[in-house]
Amino acid sequence: MARNRGLPHYRRVLSLLLTALQDGTLQKLPSERALAQRHRIARGTARRALEELKTLGYAQRIQGSGTYARHQSARQIYFFGYGLASTHYAQLCQHLRRRVEEAGLTLITLDTGHQGELLEPAATLLPQLREAEALIWYVPSDYRGRLAAMRLRRRLPVRFPLVLIDDPLGLALHGTHRFDLLHFDNAMAARHLVSILASRKIHHPVLLRRSDVKLFSTKETQRGFLAGLADQGIDQPERHFMDWNPEQPESFPNFMREPREWQPDAFLLGYDYKNAFLAACTQFDTPFPKELPLFAFGNETIGSLRMARNYHLLADACADLILSRLQRPNRANTHTTVAIPVRERRGKNVHPDSSPSPDE
Repeated sequence: MARNRGLPHYRRVLSLLLTALQDGTLQKLPSERALAQRHRIARGTARRALEELKTLGYAQRIQGSGTYARHQSARQIYFFGYGLASTHYAQLCQHLRRRVEEAGLTLITLDTGHQGELLEPAATLLPQLREAEALIWYVPSDYRGRLAAMRLRRRLPVRFPLVLIDDPLGLALHGTHRFDLLHFDNAMAARHLVSILASRKIHHPVLLRRSDVKLFSTKETQRGFLAGLADQGIDQPERHFMDWNPEQPESFPNFMREPREWQPDAFLLGYDYKNAFLAACTQFDTPFPKELPLFAFGNETIGSLRMARNYHLLADACADLILSRLQRPNRANTHTTVAIPVRERRGKNVHPDSSPSPDE
């Protein structure tokens, strides 16, 4: 199969199959073997194209018979997100799918990629998306992914029913959109985490503040962190932020050299920042001190405390928002938060003298 602009083979095959399905000229899809032979591609590539069709809701597998076009007149809700194959997002999608199916709706998922690099199929499906009941969008935290998401969002009707999980560009402030905002209550969790650390004699935690991540939920985390330090009577709590730009990683050694009356005794950072942050520390010959604990704002455990996100609760809140919007199209926009518990690993104690290493 001839290459075209460097696009993967499976995407070109997917585009051809989508056209045939939308035109109604194809009812039963070819087998993996037949598809591979017809387009001179590997069977794994053919399998990926067929699996993508099923993920998008355009095909269904009937055991013992084959793969057929799926009837598209059913009421559909699209779910856009990134990393949907990961454990926590898979839990979110599965639970959400069960909830909407109980209401007679079909959930169609599409992975956008963390930087929006997989949004090309979404643009192809724009006519079908316009006919859907609603869109749920777990917005990427990477600024390139947010911009790609917003470019596609602008091509939808202004009052298209939409739930954003996390807020990319302060859209919660604009009431002209039929727009519900949903995210975890990062502010309360961060405030609670600071109080737990203070009770264990960790009085000067430092929050890593990435300059390229400006989500609404990130701002709430920072607000909760400041409130937690204020609760403990810490002077100048704003100095407990470390601004970090991945393209300027020397910020860590510069921060550690700053003159101050106190020294950091813990660092708090998002779980997906860990590897890049520690690599940057090593790169600039300022390895992260092993005696300082790291604490996480995500599901991955860093150190002994973490803010554990419950994706079943998030799915329930999301389903409630969507169903209430469909039942009452003119209701006011809502801003809903889901509580995050702060959990400790069993058998671990947080103490400056017995802190886990960053790699634990």
